[in-house]
Amino acid sequence: MIQAHNLGWQVLVETDSVEAVRLIEEGCDRDHPCHELVHDIKDLAIRFTTFSCSHIVREANVVADKLARNRTWLGEESIIYNSPLDFLHPLLAVDKLGVF
Repeated sequence: MIQAHNLGWQVLVETDSVEAVRLIEEGCDRDHPCHELVHDIKDLAIRFTTFSCSHIVREANVVADKLARNRTWLGEESIIYNSPLDFLHPLLAVDKLGVF
């Protein structure tokens, strides 16, 4: 099985959650409810040549927001698409303009 970190991929995480960025950057205590998840993210992050996590406003990330809201429709499996899903085209057009 080919793993992403073996392909030399860069991981750039953009989220509208300031708290998520803080937890990933600073870590958290063992008794924090997200400790295991944060630990796993940090463990994976060191495998990539580039890993960054930054905060952006939700309006600047409408495509990701729409995908997150449709995750039940998309299912839980990881799927790689070669082109955007139809419902994303209008959002990508707006995103390309760089306006929100």
